Amino acid sequence: MVGTLLRESNTQRARERSEAILRQVGLHDQANRVTKDLCVPSKKRLEIAMALATDREVLMLDEAMAGLNMVEEIVRVINQVLGEDTTILLVEQKAREALELADQAYVLQTGRIVLAGTGNELLRSELVQRAYMGM
Repeated sequence: MVGTLLRESNTQRARERSEAILRQVGLHDQANRVTKDLCVPSKKRLEIAMALATDREVLMLDEAMAGLNMVEEIVRVINQVLGEDTTILLVEQKAREALELADQAYVLQTGRIVLAGTGNELLRSELVQRAYMGM
């Protein structure tokens, strides 16, 4: 609820906004659990919820899918956020999943952009398929 209190001085409205965000990321049923007791995917969703609570225009996610076996779960949450007017800067090692989400994508090598285009264009790129998808 702390993030919503940054934007909303009325405690009741902040609580309602917090509950709405927890529903949005699929954590409403775990609202009273201690963070350390959450599984890894739920902690990832909580990280996104905390960012959403600040009413951001740009959401920066670094390795949001790291350590997850069920990548689909975090992709669903990110897709839900993408449905809003939010720009997401996603730094991710899981190339296929990241590119499937991306409107625009960039491939960096040693800090330099070596390829740019839509997510779909990069998914079809021979360089990306060889280097990042083992094809």
